[in-house]
Amino acid sequence: MKIREDFVTNSSSSSFVIIGKDVSFDDIDLTQGHYIIVGRYLWDGQDIFYATMPILNYIKNKKMEDLFSYMKEFTAEEYGTSFSLKKLKEFVDKTAKEDDEITVTTFDIDYHSTTTLAEFIERYVEKGDDC
Repeated sequence: MKIREDFVTNSSSSSFVIIGKDVSFDDIDLTQGHYIIVGRYLWDGQDIFYATMPILNYIKNKKMEDLFSYMKEFTAEEYGTSFSLKKLKEFVDKTAKEDDEITVTTFDIDYHSTTTLAEFIERYVEKGDDC
């Protein structure tokens, strides 16, 4: 997902450009691609992590859907790290309706972003706002 072509710093975050479509929690279908969950700011950047069934089930069971935003990602696995307008159009045609908007956004993503259900529970349930 990330390619470094410059120097490496001691920062605990990294900037990413994410291209995708904003979706609601109910629109997430993991069989149809990768979805990103945008959480809160952690120590050195935003908590951006991939949606997984265990995390999605937990969010739904605890009625936490409104605490996060969600995005269907234009992924490197599907389209490569560099892509043409043709590939972007393929993504749009496959995922968007005529009046939908595609989002191009940048995030400073914390290197310690959530990767497991246990980390998710620790950050968003047990610690609350103490991150």
